[in-house]
Amino acid sequence: MRIPLVLEDIGRGNRQELLEMAGPLKDVLGLGPLVKSQAWVAKISPGSKKEFLRPNVDYSKANNKATRGVYKYYWLEEGEVYEVSKPISWKRTERFFCRIEDGKVVKITKEEASRCQKYHSV
Repeated sequence: MRIPLVLEDIGRGNRQELLEMAGPLKDVLGLGPLVKSQAWVAKISPGSKKEFLRPNVDYSKANNKATRGVYKYYWLEEGEVYEVSKPISWKRTERFFCRIEDGKVVKITKEEASRCQKYHSV
């Protein structure tokens, strides 16, 4: 079973604008790592390898600068373990591990995530 996890990509327009203004100098100035999205989901594979998922991005509710109301949709599969970075506000981001149980996203501890990885690698 697959279910969507929706995260608001707070500040997206500001990051995009900064990258566009910097143009080819973004790497020289070191802006790339500074303006990455805070909204992301990674599937955790055995050995703690992260595979970052590509989202579907929805701008239909975005404000005129795309700094709020931009949503990323990630499809999560039952039986997998994920690490999530979820922006809560302009300055706060929640990081957690989760998995899908009975069609719902269930937060789990880092230790539980580690146990699940060991179980999958057997």
